[in-house]
Amino acid sequence: MEKVKQFFDLIGLDGATVNNLISDEQSDDFSIEDAAKAYAEKRTALILNDSAIIGELKTKFNNEQYPAIVKPIISRLKKLGGLSDDEIKELAGEGKSIPELKAVFDLAETSYQKKMASTADDVKSQLFSIQNEYNEYKASQEKQLQTIHEQYAQERKMEKVKHKFSKIVAGLDLVLPTDAADKLLQVDLLGKYNFDVDGDNLIATNQDGTKAADGKNFLTAQQLITKAADEYKILKRSNGDDGAPTPPNKPNTSVSVPSGKLSENAARLKREIEEAEKRGY
Repeated sequence: MEKVKQFFDLIGLDGATVNNLISDEQSDDFSIEDAAKAYAEKRTALILNDSAIIGELKTKFNNEQYPAIVKPIISRLKKLGGLSDDEIKELAGEGKSIPELKAVFDLAETSYQKKMASTADDVKSQLFSIQNEYNEYKASQEKQLQTIHEQYAQERKMEKVKHKFSKIVAGLDLVLPTDAADKLLQVDLLGKYNFDVDGDNLIATNQDGTKAADGKNFLTAQQLITKAADEYKILKRSNGDDGAPTPPNKPNTSVSVPSGKLSENAARLKREIEEAEKRGY
């Protein structure tokens, strides 16, 4: 058991989580799901900032894109400098098929200057043009890598947002199955507001970055979700003004969805809800 604890420590689990995992009795507030999510989030943060992984991405990108871009440039340099295949192979070195462009630039310029000193200025102009092409490629490569990194970070963020969103919906007293209500509310709200996770809290703002509000009162993410559920009439409520609850054998499952307001997915959910009403759910 001590080795198991050491293993959990080494992969980054905190002491309280490790104790709950190896103990026969867990604390009341311990959740295996939350522990797994916390570990996944920590691992994601490490990945996004791991220079070795980013280096692997660059290496993979270079292996796929570099040859297609560089081979035509090297071909032009060979012709310009009168270089042979053996000279290019020697520049590449053992185990490599393509040499560094800087080395080819230098050799091509030196070779050409020796053979045609009178046209050295023209050679430099062409080399300058080729160098610019390579610099543009390199800048494009870095931009694409940054885009990949940002997309990955955004996907991880939305996973956390949807997880927190679903937990809030699961805590509501609903007339619908939780999954159906969760899909309905996510389709409606995730397109209208910007959601993010701050620590353990889900936060929501308007598209312009201002705080979501109902009149003069600012709304938390939970209040926003509850308000939307109330507007769709999917919260359980009394069956009249006298406060009497809805009879158990016929719960109130009526859902009012404004025509044309929702996407196709939300419209499909509305049809499923109506079919559930007909079956007496």
